Amino acid sequence: MKFVLHNRTYGYGMKHARPERLTTAGALLDAVRELSGVVERSPGVFYRRSRPFLHFHEDGEELFVDIKVDGEWVRNPASRVTEIDEVITLVRSL
Repeated sequence: MKFVLHNRTYGYGMKHARPERLTTAGALLDAVRELSGVVERSPGVFYRRSRPFLHFHEDGEELFVDIKVDGEWVRNPASRVTEIDEVITLVRSL
């Protein structure tokens, strides 16, 4: 399975982000935790209505967030402040 975003294709082989790596995404984690009906089952792994909704991956120094949008996983970069702000806007719109 592949994820396409911003004309870049990301392979499926990225590892899930370690809890200590998630510290750089504090504002994003706070925004997701505030959503109604969203439960954090393990650090950085969120479910909505008992279905997977959002989780994080890391690739070297880069952080990514996968979000279920219209039944499909969409991978978004989330290492920089501007990227995190874009993801927060997307998550709040769902």
